[in-house]
Amino acid sequence: MKRFTSMFLLMAMGFVVALVVGCGGGQSEASVTLKAVALTTQTSGKSGLGVATCNSNEDTPDTDAGLDCDGDGGVVTFSTPKRFLIAVRQAGLIDEDGNKHYFVNEDNLLSSQVFDITEIMDIQTSTLPNGTYTHLFVEFYYFALQLELYNANQYESLRVYMSDDDFADEGNLGHHQGDITLTDSNNVEEGFLDPGKEWNQANLLPSRFDNGTQLYASSPDPQTGHQRGPYGSDDLWNQDTFNQGADQDKYYIEIPIDLVVNSSSKSLTMQFNIKDSWYFEDFNGNGIFGPARDTGSGLTEAGDENASWSPVLNKPEVSIE
Repeated sequence: MKRFTSMFLLMAMGFVVALVVGCGGGQSEASVTLKAVALTTQTSGKSGLGVATCNSNEDTPDTDAGLDCDGDGGVVTFSTPKRFLIAVRQAGLIDEDGNKHYFVNEDNLLSSQVFDITEIMDIQTSTLPNGTYTHLFVEFYYFALQLELYNANQYESLRVYMSDDDFADEGNLGHHQGDITLTDSNNVEEGFLDPGKEWNQANLLPSRFDNGTQLYASSPDPQTGHQRGPYGSDDLWNQDTFNQGADQDKYYIEIPIDLVVNSSSKSLTMQFNIKDSWYFEDFNGNGIFGPARDTGSGLTEAGDENASWSPVLNKPEVSIE
């Protein structure tokens, strides 16, 4: 039986969203451009610099790199994705009166717009009325990344589902929150991970593994009854904002901002760090995540009960200029 340990801090994998505000055609509106980019150069604090000490007898995503606090031989290690994509169903701003103004607003999850934000990407430009905007809101379908697996310079493309599309209104597409699938280099889904087997195309399943024998990272959703996938935890998925009833489970967030749109150009930047954003216990000392492969130590990474791993999802940092 394997245990999947996860940590989530209010947001999907780190990225930067920039709002550039300029003059519109009149005095009462302005053009606002939403952009996004992933950052891999910021210091995460998990690189093992400084004095590393164990604060508990467990290894978690909060443990400093290079430690083995649970004494099982797995050294805490962090990896940085090579490529990062986001699938967005909705994105926009909320003004001080509570009105929503959209950059992206699709009818269903499958129609979500996908953005490769490995480099800075323009998402949309909208003309908005002058005024004060208090929140940026985003609804994510999934995020996708290329991660080094097993050997140096060997990458697999992974997709982690943040919203559940296994409802009639979404087309009963069969993905639950926390599911992880493999995709090709064009972000076309190839199949679901088979628990206990290596993460590669030869071991993929056509539908999610849900026969009751897999120890998932969290309990079934109390409202929908859907079993969640290997990513996530009860602390993540059972937050009040995700209590949406029996017929939907969408990953929706609101981020507080203080943005005034007027005749002056302004920019708002949300910074999300994806450096060192994949945590795992390294049992063979090669520094590369090798799920379910025999490490020669008697334990397999992400394949044994004590071999914890997780994406590390950081809170945003917001600046306005």
